[in-house]
Amino acid sequence: MGTNRLFGLWAAACLAFGSVWVSAQVPQSPPAPSSQAPAVAPTAFLAGQVVDQSSGSGIAGVTVDFIANGGGRGGQRPRPVITDAQGRFYFANIAGGSYGIAASKPGYAASADFVRPIVVGDGERITNARVSLVKLGSISGTLRDDAGEPMAGVTVLALRRSLINGRSTMSTPSRALSDDRGVYRMAGLRPGDYVICACSRDALPFDGTLLTTLASEPMQLMGIASRALKVGADAVSLDDTLRTFAPTLYPNSATVARADRVTVKPGDERVAVDITLTSTRAAHVSGTVIGSASPISASSIQLVPAGESDEGATLMRMTPMLVQPDGRFDFVNVPPGNYELRVQTTLTSARGGGPSGAAMTFLGRSGVPPPPSAPAPVEALLWAVTPLTVGDRDVTGVSVPLRPGGFASGTVRLPVTTSLPLQAQGRATVALLLLNPPSGLQVPAYATAMNPDATFKVTWCVPGRYRILFNAPVPSLTLKTVEVGGVDMTDLPVEIRADLSDVVLTLSDVPPTTINGTVLRTGPAEDLTALIFTADRRLWVDPEAAFRRYRAAPVGRNGTFTGSFPSGDYFIAVVPDAQSADWQEPARLETLSRTATRITLLDGQKQSVEVKR
Repeated sequence: MGTNRLFGLWAAACLAFGSVWVSAQVPQSPPAPSSQAPAVAPTAFLAGQVVDQSSGSGIAGVTVDFIANGGGRGGQRPRPVITDAQGRFYFANIAGGSYGIAASKPGYAASADFVRPIVVGDGERITNARVSLVKLGSISGTLRDDAGEPMAGVTVLALRRSLINGRSTMSTPSRALSDDRGVYRMAGLRPGDYVICACSRDALPFDGTLLTTLASEPMQLMGIASRALKVGADAVSLDDTLRTFAPTLYPNSATVARADRVTVKPGDERVAVDITLTSTRAAHVSGTVIGSASPISASSIQLVPAGESDEGATLMRMTPMLVQPDGRFDFVNVPPGNYELRVQTTLTSARGGGPSGAAMTFLGRSGVPPPPSAPAPVEALLWAVTPLTVGDRDVTGVSVPLRPGGFASGTVRLPVTTSLPLQAQGRATVALLLLNPPSGLQVPAYATAMNPDATFKVTWCVPGRYRILFNAPVPSLTLKTVEVGGVDMTDLPVEIRADLSDVVLTLSDVPPTTINGTVLRTGPAEDLTALIFTADRRLWVDPEAAFRRYRAAPVGRNGTFTGSFPSGDYFIAVVPDAQSADWQEPARLETLSRTATRITLLDGQKQSVEVKR
């Protein structure tokens, strides 16, 4: 007799003899009286099991919640239940509709980043629902200084890189503070690779006189601004003997890009992840940003270690201690190393303004000029990237000239059988999406309307890698190819270092290809996702640029999935939901392709495909 059959008999017995579930079922209140009876009596039934993702064994004591996705009809929402010793649960007398099952228990987390919906028919009996949880792990270690002494009170971060729609991001799922022994421990970590950073910075390493003044009369901080107007950028002075500890990543790296990864498996207790921090002199970097008639603010300037990854720059960037509206800036507590000073600001009609920066936080709202009632219109985008080397001496007198953003212009080629009506032409837009935006700096929307002669010009583009998009006013038009200087750059990042004037966008009125897939299950019953991705390995390096050719399609209970794609060669790999996160890494795509099903899609085709699992 099959497992599902046995489980169905067990669930039916539980329903008939409720005493078996007295300890598992949370007591439910009688239904609230209603003047109008539901159209269909809530008689559906759902039973299932919560299992450990790694071992497949049931997990006892899990709280299971049945959540309506707006599709439940009539009846009351079932109250949460607690799984029994084998991880089993059930919900009886539920209305038909779309639901999600959320399971929680301390020390565990959902194995996937989403809750898969379950559609329950009126009066339907489902007895094989399965929910997977993953056991969480931890990382611990000791922090010491270069003399071997333990370091207490240092903030330690666990950083995890993830891919969201092909874009790499760095999140901080956990942090801890080292104790008097220099020991730290971070628990509740999902399986994955982490970068560990001892990331404390001295907040205000000013000289003693200034610190005394701030402590006794915080409002005297305005004297910094007055002093800056007289003596220039060197408004903030430092004690020459002051030492600091630069952020250090395990085991001894100054950048995320070169740090070792610490792998945490389900339930892992990673120990001895020790870091030694080296004290250095706290240097002072000052100078002036020139070339803008508009006031410069601290939010427009940052100092980033040279060679840092895009996602790592979010963590390792330094913001100014003080910036004057005329462009004079001061950074303090800068460790020795190579840096990039990045500036991105907008040119507007605004003038004047007051000082800004980390030092001004002491004044609260009273020391910050109120925002204008209506922001001034942006006239241009200005930017600069200046390399800096910081040694054991202060770096002063840095001049940072701003440059205007570039442009990308070209032509849109419509299909010969298509012409846009005049009222639709103004709604057709060309947009450039920056793939590696500078962390912490605001990036405007690079977009423009297509001209009546099918030309376009997108302005104010800072240097970087871009994805070119065409937003059609009619759904029948799609972007087919992108050419830059006669080179096919379709679904590849377009590098902008100077003005581009030879971009050609070719549109198509042929509908995309539709895949209707069916999974032939040969393994255990589990929630599956079909990972569909291009077979062109050139497009694996920057999946965000080729986002049209990547799709994670959930496999329904009937084993089907669907998706629409441009023509080309594709791989289809079916995996459990828990393995569908961060799958767009080139190394992971290579592994998936070895056992995947390969198909070729043609324009306008509707193709059926069967994939074994």
